[in-house]
Amino acid sequence: MKEVKINAVLNGFTVKVGCQTMVYTDIPSLIKDMRGYLKDWDKKEKEILDGALNKKLVGGGNSGAVATYGNITVAPTTATGTWMVAGE
Repeated sequence: MKEVKINAVLNGFTVKVGCQTMVYTDIPSLIKDMRGYLKDWDKKEKEILDGALNKKLVGGGNSGAVATYGNITVAPTTATGTWMVAGE
């Protein structure tokens, strides 16, 4: 099991587990995932990573990944970790 850090932000919570950060906009979803993590952390980690929206951009091992969401495109610009966001 990895260290878990929960921070309140303006519109919800960020939850950092190891090197991954998740965002929650409601408390029931956060509590549900934390209960699942405490019950079987390995299974919950896999479930969250498999269903991650940006898994090709974050932690996917592909530094050249590009993702498109409607009119918005997100892509790495350099190996320094900066990102380009284009669109409306």
